Amino acid sequence: MPRGDTRTLPIAVPLDTWESGSHLYFTVKPADDVDDAVTDSTAVVEKTLSDSDITSTDATNKNYLLTLVPADTNTVTPGVYRAEIEFVNAAATNVITYPDPHVALWFFEITGDVGRRTA
Repeated sequence: MPRGDTRTLPIAVPLDTWESGSHLYFTVKPADDVDDAVTDSTAVVEKTLSDSDITSTDATNKNYLLTLVPADTNTVTPGVYRAEIEFVNAAATNVITYPDPHVALWFFEITGDVGRRTA
């Protein structure tokens, strides 16, 4: 995505996983500098979704909409990063990482931009 743009990402959590009070944590870090620090000190983008961010419920999922606004990426150096979403239930006893890093890696590219107009 171009640095400083707005993007939305739909996220679906299966009803058999979801519970009230759960959170989704979206994190973007440099692809070559993924750490396991509890503070996520190398993250360039972090967003948290909670029950108030649920946009709908269907027969199988609770649906969220993650929105990245210009302020989320305005100061990020263009490059290729790794991203993930962690689902954490209210008691923090169930943590699920999407995508499963043993199955796939989610690369997230932030590109430079020609214009930086906001008005």
